[in-house]
Amino acid sequence: MITLSQIQKRYMKPINRSFKMQIEKYISVPEVQDYIEKAMYYALEKEDYRKLGQIGGHNGKYQYLYWLCCIYIHPLTIAQHIVTEASKIK
Repeated sequence: MITLSQIQKRYMKPINRSFKMQIEKYISVPEVQDYIEKAMYYALEKEDYRKLGQIGGHNGKYQYLYWLCCIYIHPLTIAQHIVTEASKIK
């Protein structure tokens, strides 16, 4: 099972506490794990995005799943972290 701790460690950016609390309620559901795994392998298809929009939106069955799979789990999240850290170097 993929956990939020594993996801945060890989993408190097903390997840908002309120998002985290909602996601932790359902992260162990097999359907959710399937979407997270697909997202982590960057294998989401057009139909997956549509379905995630329905079930994982703000008012969906799995709140913030769309955000987690389609926005947070993205190669640019890592790049954003690196740029932020690099900008702190004087």
